[in-house]
Amino acid sequence: MNKQNEILLASQPIYSKHKRLFAYELFFRHAENISAAEYGEEMATTDVLVNMCTGLSDHLDNNHRPVFVNFPADILYSDVSLPIAPENIIIELPAGLQVDKQTLDAVQKFKSEGFRFSLDSYNFAPCYDSLLEVIDYVKVDALAEQNENTQEKFNRVAKRSVVWVAERVETEAQYQKFLDLGFALFQGYFIAEPLQIEGQSLKQKAKICANTLESISHADIDIDKLCQIVAQNPYLATQLLKIINSPACALQRTISSLKEAIIYLGLGTVKNWIIMLSMLHDSSAKEGTGRVVLTRAKACEEYASTTVFTTPEKAFLVGLLSGVNLLFGIDNELFLKHSSLHEEITSAVLLRKGFLGQVLDEIIRTEHAIMQNPSSLKRDDDGFIGSFYLATNWVEKALNSISD
Repeated sequence: MNKQNEILLASQPIYSKHKRLFAYELFFRHAENISAAEYGEEMATTDVLVNMCTGLSDHLDNNHRPVFVNFPADILYSDVSLPIAPENIIIELPAGLQVDKQTLDAVQKFKSEGFRFSLDSYNFAPCYDSLLEVIDYVKVDALAEQNENTQEKFNRVAKRSVVWVAERVETEAQYQKFLDLGFALFQGYFIAEPLQIEGQSLKQKAKICANTLESISHADIDIDKLCQIVAQNPYLATQLLKIINSPACALQRTISSLKEAIIYLGLGTVKNWIIMLSMLHDSSAKEGTGRVVLTRAKACEEYASTTVFTTPEKAFLVGLLSGVNLLFGIDNELFLKHSSLHEEITSAVLLRKGFLGQVLDEIIRTEHAIMQNPSSLKRDDDGFIGSFYLATNWVEKALNSISD
């Protein structure tokens, strides 16, 4: 899907208690940023429905994961049928929804068609008790529930047959708190938080990755030398060919050798994939952290591809290297000391200088908003949101190809 399309999407990952990707929450925004009242209630409902189903179909085709989708109240109460298979869709009801007979009847109507429901930002108020009897997932805002009486409030409703989801989880401590309470799913930025930063020495695995980066980052490296380096590492060689021939690359023919790939795709692109695979292989971080870093790198690349100020390959590398602290638990500066990268790259990563640094800064800001507070995204962010949507799809395909 082209990010200039009128359907504006942001994908927010939802993880299991083992920090494995379980689903996405998909956010929709109207391209003209106008209200339903201004647009006309009936027409707005129709447009949202069309955009929703078009976006959902595209997202499901690419990711094959359950999707939580925010559902406007006017669609819930309207006499419509969603023209999309219900198996992998969880309809999310908005916070503050008035629970009455009309609401319960509407939910039951959609459930009879096979759809499942989630309630957003549940605050443990008794007015939602009847709704808890008919929905499937309940989301609790971790930032709003930091008081000591959360346990007491949760105990009152914990035995309901729903799946409990903690959203806006910022830290590992918050994740552990809600895990101990009995929550099964988690949503938020905690997955990207390093538990510690070791600023004095490189860990062994980080050193291996740094050596790989150093060996291929010289400006004068040629195709034959790069092929020789990769040939000495069977893991890199096999995984590189997997990803090159995967749907993530969408090539029109099968590539059978690294040299052929370099000639066909370009030296810079293949070097970036070597660095990417090395970082994922040598890191001890959880799957979710690697997904965050890869999505960031690809989003930088996607955004850079719409400009004339830098190359997508440089932007991808900057995004990738900005996640060293997340993947290895060491300072980015310490890691980059062991490479021969151009100052344009290192200053962008470490100081957010230059155009690449600005792109990285905006991408990380948008990344955090998408994962924690999508309502804070502004109209000016549309290019970054589109870049993240495309990056999410690419990363899913890429990780699937190298996990086989």
